[in-house]
Amino acid sequence: MAHKYNSIITAKNVGLVTIIAAATATIIILNQPTNKLKSKRKRKVAGNAAAGHSAAVDAASSPLDISQLAIIQHDLERRRQEILNEFERSHHKKIPDEMHRAMDYIVNELVLSQCPPQIRLLASQLIQDYAIMQHNIEACDPDPQIIALAKHWLEFDCGDNTALQIEQINHRYALALRSRSIKEFKHLFAWLQAMDASHRERDTIRQNWILRNFQCACLLGKWTQVRSFGEELERVEPESLAANGQQQAPLHPLHLFEYIALKLPNQSANFTQVYYNVERYAPRFDPMLCPPLRFTEWHIKHCATLLTFGFSTTPQTNHDLQQQLAVGKDDDGDGDGNKQRKYTKVPTSSGSRMMFVYGCLVQFPCFWVQIPASNTKMQPVVLTGPWNDTEMELTASYIRRMPQQNSDEKERENGEKEKKKGKLIKVVRSDLRLRLDRKLPFNPNEDSDGDDLKEESNGNGKNMKKTRHSGWHWKGDFEHEEGVLQCYEHDLNNFQFRKNSEWESSALKFTCRTWKIHMVITTPD
Repeated sequence: MAHKYNSIITAKNVGLVTIIAAATATIIILNQPTNKLKSKRKRKVAGNAAAGHSAAVDAASSPLDISQLAIIQHDLERRRQEILNEFERSHHKKIPDEMHRAMDYIVNELVLSQCPPQIRLLASQLIQDYAIMQHNIEACDPDPQIIALAKHWLEFDCGDNTALQIEQINHRYALALRSRSIKEFKHLFAWLQAMDASHRERDTIRQNWILRNFQCACLLGKWTQVRSFGEELERVEPESLAANGQQQAPLHPLHLFEYIALKLPNQSANFTQVYYNVERYAPRFDPMLCPPLRFTEWHIKHCATLLTFGFSTTPQTNHDLQQQLAVGKDDDGDGDGNKQRKYTKVPTSSGSRMMFVYGCLVQFPCFWVQIPASNTKMQPVVLTGPWNDTEMELTASYIRRMPQQNSDEKERENGEKEKKKGKLIKVVRSDLRLRLDRKLPFNPNEDSDGDDLKEESNGNGKNMKKTRHSGWHWKGDFEHEEGVLQCYEHDLNNFQFRKNSEWESSALKFTCRTWKIHMVITTPD
């Protein structure tokens, strides 16, 4: 059963959201759409949104003075706080009554033409909150009319107000994410490109403009723009992305993308990994040949691996690898003594059977490869990359510091260099690549043990029809390279150091493994 997530900022999750907002502005919701549990009230709001809003705009009324506008803004802020608190108390199981009243108020009473940008931002945020709650509770994609209404409230001229322009850019990006619509991202990308050059070239606006263009280009598979905006994003200072004096997370966006994707792979794509590997994508994943892009999730029905190569510069590790390659062989029955090794099925728990799809990107928490999350915990590596109808290539790269054991003499020798580049340290670098080609459709009758099928049908066979032909066989190779490098502290923030794909030649220790891999994934026809 898929978990449900929300992106509403509350007192309990404000710390995490502060970090996420610095780079992504929102959380992506990744549940499959369904037509169940649509309430009458929801249909009423969605159905009357366009008509009610149009009537409100056309209503003849005198302009509001500053005090009246202040009252409206304060009222919307109060309503939103009450709504979030009530939603939290319900454990995200019920849309608060105040939320419905706020929607009725925005649709039927507020006059858009009389509202300044700050009130429009608040109204759009409330509408987006409603879409999030609706998605979480009713397990359906946001209603297009609700998204259109929220977008309409964001259509205003910011003039020379830099902070307001930044908020407008970030709100529109957040709305595109919540819409789960590639069409909205195409519109957003076109809107960003069409922005007046005299506005977007201002320093703080330009940094945010680059950031959102980069993210849109990654999701839409526009590799040339990923490369160009990524190079500009390298030079961005994190502090310049803040709006209205908000405190900024002390990490560069390219580092934040990695951190968030590792912690919340079901909610944000690792755009940084896409940028590091964009040179390989351009010739192989032509945007003109992409299948219809979407935001969804795929289930992994089956996964099996076969170690085919192993090598290490460490003698004991290399000996162990050769032993692993030698065991597990069975006579293939051809009578000439040849041996054929068998695949090993990788056990998958219900929580690890997911691939998360963000437009042209797929993100996969690789449950059988773990990296340290802390001194006592481990967590799966997260691979990210593009896909099309015939293949996908997902990659991951992680660098972590090793404990230092420098002697006093070595510290004196390196003293002068450390003044310029920081301490000389050792790090462990892990690079992983999963490359899969799509083969034949999956038929559960081929599955010898039937365990996966039984689990999905819940023992009653009701879902048999839906899952019988809902997947494909994918086969390919999985590579894992790991080594110990010596570098300076400064190098950890150097993107050229991170993008260097030939780091193995300077590694103090190096180990590599290659597996053949066979997966059955519920990818679309």
